[in-house]
Amino acid sequence: DTSGSDPIPVAITNEFDCVVVCVPAPDALAINGVVDSLSEENQRILRGVKYDSRVVEAHFYHPLLRSSLSAAFGARMELNVEEEEEIGLHLISLQDLKQAVPPTDESIEGLPCAVVVHGLVNSHDIPPGAVDELLARLTKADKQAIAASKITVKRINWTPTSQMIMPMEAIVADPPTNPRFQHLSGRIQLASDAKSCSEEDQDNSNVFVLGDFMTQSSFLGCVASADAAARDVVASARKFSEKKQKL
Repeated sequence: DTSGSDPIPVAITNEFDCVVVCVPAPDALAINGVVDSLSEENQRILRGVKYDSRVVEAHFYHPLLRSSLSAAFGARMELNVEEEEEIGLHLISLQDLKQAVPPTDESIEGLPCAVVVHGLVNSHDIPPGAVDELLARLTKADKQAIAASKITVKRINWTPTSQMIMPMEAIVADPPTNPRFQHLSGRIQLASDAKSCSEEDQDNSNVFVLGDFMTQSSFLGCVASADAAARDVVASARKFSEKKQKL
């Protein structure tokens, strides 16, 4: 919603054999059916997961700037720039390198070059002109020339859930799941009569909560959590199918 007003919540009701929830912990807790399916201990764990907040912007520049940007970054994809305190930025990344595209690749010839910047942690703004100023310092170019080569800017208010600062493993010493620290599962009996299930009754789980907050804030954490949940979903579906065949 770009109008500046708060979005209007819309209630959607449906029934599914299985629901997989892969959103940040606070968003999972905001879904009534998910909360109802989890034990009180699992809910406590999810509420303990903490995130910081920040603003992120993608700045697109004329392709003529690509060579000087590539030279400034070298082999690095990201630069931590918090030491440049007066600029008010946390880090900057060059998207060509993050996408494993060399600056001489013909496939990007004539395409805009892009950098992504993170504002300072828990700051809800990026100072005007800060990115142009930083790029001017990195490339030794004139700030006005940098600003003139800018094509467009895309902004994301990455709040209130940006980078995770307290994962599940920092909240509970004895993980409630197996494999450890990879996902949470619960059960809803009926859409109209949901109730929490105990930790011992996970064989009939039909709600699975996963995310890197279960393991570590990284792509590896995402993969580990997704893999564990996928295996659990398949096992649960198989048991459900076997039960139906016996009836």
